[in-house]
Amino acid sequence: LRRKSQEFPDKVFFSSFQDPNLQYLCRGSLSDYAACQCKEDEGEVACINAQFVDTDVFFNLNAHYKSLQKVTFHGNNFQDLPSTSLFGSVSHSRLHTLNISANYIVNLNSNALKGLPNLRVLDLSNNEIVLKESDVDFLTHTPRLTEVLDLSYNFLQSVPFELPCPFPSLTSLDLRQNFLKNLVVNGSCLTKVRSVDLSRNQFYSLTSSFRHLASSAQPDTYVLRNPFHCDCKSNDYVTWVRSTDVIRDKHTLVCDRASPRNYVGARLVEVPLHKLDCSVNLFAMSARHSSLATAALVLLISILLLLF
Repeated sequence: LRRKSQEFPDKVFFSSFQDPNLQYLCRGSLSDYAACQCKEDEGEVACINAQFVDTDVFFNLNAHYKSLQKVTFHGNNFQDLPSTSLFGSVSHSRLHTLNISANYIVNLNSNALKGLPNLRVLDLSNNEIVLKESDVDFLTHTPRLTEVLDLSYNFLQSVPFELPCPFPSLTSLDLRQNFLKNLVVNGSCLTKVRSVDLSRNQFYSLTSSFRHLASSAQPDTYVLRNPFHCDCKSNDYVTWVRSTDVIRDKHTLVCDRASPRNYVGARLVEVPLHKLDCSVNLFAMSARHSSLATAALVLLISILLLLF
């Protein structure tokens, strides 16, 4: 009996050693979810694809985690953020990163981010957000220390003019994969920003207002891979692209549509401007390609239905 009692702790230790995930079990209601891992010594809670629908899960963290530093809830179905703070009346002064990406968030309520005075990274990517001017109120409660704002992969067709202004420490603004055709924001609030990613939007050209905004940025600030149009009206923006140092990926930007068509794929820094014309309606050209793609998809679905 004595020997067995001495061996038992070794077996427990061996079992724990075999399954390192045991040390990341969460407390409270999150312990029921295999999709959640908690590193208490690092102040980190992460729930990936847990399919939560109620934002009360944030409030429930308060009872078990007093020194949160990084919180990730990715792959849920929250849709609406609460009208009060995510964490209730509790302030988490050590929390520096909040990742609430891919949660089908549509509506932002102005008080949701209260009580996070030292937040540096706010990730709202992969949601269904459409920012209105009033949504700046949502951001004004975020702290003055925030450095990274990620709004990529949303449904943005425009952003509030004062979008960057609540963030005097902002260094990175990620607006990739939205539906932006231009960026009109208060340039005086972008003085510390070192990265603005606008790739994979709907910039067909760069307006004079955008060029004026971007010209005051630091070198290599902007990432601009977009479906650019090149025709007889493109001279001003293409000339600016060639002359500026603020575009990080300027040598990889190409004409997605061009007139004449033989310049499709030509790099903006090389396309011969004097040979561009307006004989091709580039927007009609895009519409035709879209129609052909839709027709091909319908045909493919029809074939699959017949086969199966």
